[in-house]
Amino acid sequence: MVVRPPACTLDGRSGRHPPVSNLVGRACHAAEVEEWADNGTTYSFRPAVAVCPTVLSGRSGIVIAVMSWSSRWWWMVGPAAGVLLGVVDSVVNHVPVLLGEVGTGRAERGGWSQAAEFASLILDAGWVWAAAAVLVGWVVSRPARPASGLLRGALAGGLTLVCATAAYYGADVLFDGGGWWGMATRYWLIGSVLLGPALGVIGALIRRRGLIGVVAALVVPTGAVLQMAVLPPPAESLMAQPVRCSTWIAAVVAAVVITRRFRSRSDVAFPAGPAQGPLSG
Repeated sequence: MVVRPPACTLDGRSGRHPPVSNLVGRACHAAEVEEWADNGTTYSFRPAVAVCPTVLSGRSGIVIAVMSWSSRWWWMVGPAAGVLLGVVDSVVNHVPVLLGEVGTGRAERGGWSQAAEFASLILDAGWVWAAAAVLVGWVVSRPARPASGLLRGALAGGLTLVCATAAYYGADVLFDGGGWWGMATRYWLIGSVLLGPALGVIGALIRRRGLIGVVAALVVPTGAVLQMAVLPPPAESLMAQPVRCSTWIAAVVAAVVITRRFRSRSDVAFPAGPAQGPLSG
């Protein structure tokens, strides 16, 4: 016997669903029908964009709703994150302009300008923009199969950097005037198209188990450390040293967490027997 429940309405007055416990932890895809058996009855479930909260209540319903939404609207994550990054970066860079401290030396500006200087040195760093593409690639690849997750990550990573670049220089035009399509815009748009997909794929690879996932997860912390060593913040800024120290500490902490998590996963996947240990032959 096959039961195919009708689509659930938002008020919960119609629709029939299998027990919530059977849905927890299942990778639901908007384009597929999931079927399973329970007490002799075969259920068929096609997730929608919004899952009825009255039927699938609590954490289970929230998880399924998020997975279903991300299955259909995943392509919006990259542009949204990119526009947010670009606009915030440009606004932070122009805080001294808004406070009338443009002609004042960096070391002589007020507290708000110094705080904005700290945020500006962080957001202007290339590793932060790379991290945004990696993060988006990781996010959009969650409900997808490995191959489609890599494709989603590549597309989302490219869109993230392209939209961030466009939004950044667009906001600069609002503050400074002038034209948007300049040499710097073209340069960084080309870089976004070339590097964004690769960074998005790295984000998708973080979900892989084993050495591949660990190496992918260590890309951003390694890039942050390298940039602080090769291209440090300008020495004339009072926030240069705090930014370097904060970046190094964050990178080290992230690397330790990643390696510890990898070791814990390895211990779960390959537990040592009573007579086996790290030094056993």
